[in-house]
Amino acid sequence: MVVNVESSHCYPSMAAFVAEVTRVLRPGGMFAYADFRPAPQIPDLLARLSEGLLLQASEDITGRVLAALRADNDRKAGLIDTMVPRPFRRPFRRFAGIEGSSTYARFFTGELRYLSAHLGSPLI
Repeated sequence: MVVNVESSHCYPSMAAFVAEVTRVLRPGGMFAYADFRPAPQIPDLLARLSEGLLLQASEDITGRVLAALRADNDRKAGLIDTMVPRPFRRPFRRFAGIEGSSTYARFFTGELRYLSAHLGSPLI
């Protein structure tokens, strides 16, 4: 099994990443994936993930991600305000998806979508 959570949006090449996942999976192996992208990129992302792998399920979990961000907002904001020097707080808030940050706003408006997918390697 290969698990990839919230990191592929930083990779220089999704094609190279998916090719490597496909290479290392044994026949019948599983690939669990979760990450976010701008909404217009989701169809291409699903197509790219399916190159050489079998898409078994995918789900837009943006609503649940927003609920989790809201539920943990005060705790994370408090940690940032306590532990991060003032000049660096804004990027930390954006990274953490704190309410009022551009990241949170983009999820809220639907500009950013969070995708969960399960794929498998062909048995042959």
